[in-house]
Amino acid sequence: NHIINAFLQSQNIRCMAVVSCCYHKMLGTFPLSQELKDLSMHHDIDFFNHYFLRLGANEPLSRWWRMSADEHVEHCNNVVFRAVLEIFCQQRTLELKKKRRKATKKSEVKDFDSYLLNVQNIYDLSFSQKDISEIKELYDTKYELHNLVENISGLQFLIQQVIESLILADRKSYLEQFGAKTELYHVFDDVISPRNTVIYAVKS
Repeated sequence: NHIINAFLQSQNIRCMAVVSCCYHKMLGTFPLSQELKDLSMHHDIDFFNHYFLRLGANEPLSRWWRMSADEHVEHCNNVVFRAVLEIFCQQRTLELKKKRRKATKKSEVKDFDSYLLNVQNIYDLSFSQKDISEIKELYDTKYELHNLVENISGLQFLIQQVIESLILADRKSYLEQFGAKTELYHVFDDVISPRNTVIYAVKS
């Protein structure tokens, strides 16, 4: 949004090409265009929130299709194990703070015991043996989540492309609202990057 507004406000910049990303950081500034603002008000839309924008920033459906069976198992384990840990921490009012940028490695989500062995290396937490036993008991009660996670994730991937298309259409409409001739182009395969659409605008 900063780049788009800088382009519109500058007297010296005549054209702009930008590939958008990090949609979840747009909270409070989406929608941009008056057209979508009017539509959302008319239809009483109240789901343009942080979760909506974060889902739009997810990886595209094509990457989901290319995942192997082992990768789906790894993804499912990662989601379920993290969910169980978060439930436990919420019950104890503990904060889940990562020690490193990428929270888990493949070897750490092989099974729940491996995850628990490494959890204190992943997060800034300290658990007693009693805590570990209670987390394992909690995991047993949530084991059924393994049957749901990949199906729900698949639905998220389907919705992602709809949300991203809406975000890009909103930005196009916003630029056109101020008289800039605007087009959207796919500039490379989403294997290279999940964000692969350039917004190209020229002032008249």
